[in-house]
Amino acid sequence: MNDNPALPVEAGGGAASWSNPSDAMIAFERIRDAAVSEQEICVAVSAKAQATHLLACLSAVHAQTYHGLELVLVEEYPHPHAGQAEAWLVAHAARFGRVLRVCSAQGQGLAEMRNAAFAHARASQVFVLSADDEIYPRCISRLADAMLESGCEAAYVQSVIADETLRLGDADIWQQDALAVENYIGASALISKLAWREVGGYTPLAGGDTTHDFWCKFVEHGFSGAFVPEMLCRSRRDEAAAGPAGSNIEMLLRHPWLKS
Repeated sequence: MNDNPALPVEAGGGAASWSNPSDAMIAFERIRDAAVSEQEICVAVSAKAQATHLLACLSAVHAQTYHGLELVLVEEYPHPHAGQAEAWLVAHAARFGRVLRVCSAQGQGLAEMRNAAFAHARASQVFVLSADDEIYPRCISRLADAMLESGCEAAYVQSVIADETLRLGDADIWQQDALAVENYIGASALISKLAWREVGGYTPLAGGDTTHDFWCKFVEHGFSGAFVPEMLCRSRRDEAAAGPAGSNIEMLLRHPWLKS
């Protein structure tokens, strides 16, 4: 493991407030292209210790039709599949401009892990992906086109939710009024790193929906997302199904415009 912790840096040059350097350590890095292409997109995979489909998730990233990819894997340490994951990264590193494996402190939530991925990504756009989810080959390409054409700071697709049953997710066009009632947009989205930085990243909440909170901060900063109405993500857990926004006091205090 690398002895030097990764130090995410704010635009002004100071250490980023959303990541404690001692909580995220670089375990593996392989760079194929030293120069970062303007078209490069980072796929940020967050793997909690209980994630059991990590290799399938990574294989789905490898199969993307989009060419210029960076892959950042943030694993909760210790992770039961850490050896398999690093072996996979070594075997498939040539597919990516850069691959990076980061170990986060045990017990960190997805908010902290996603912030660590953004902080370590070199690409200007980051696709958020949980390790138990998979994306279909055209996913990144379609999202990249949608962000370019719309000028939005994020783009997201429709998901197929494969939990107890197989059903369609609730994603729809970006509407502040709809987000005021409940979250209908999952975490799997392509997001501008500048926008992520501007809203302060993902906020860990004791009882609230961190994904809904993130999209609410998007609204409050005048940002928006482009909806691609295609089933391009397969999720084993519906992160956009946290219930009515007004049922959570913490969310109401943070975002008074939510409907109680």
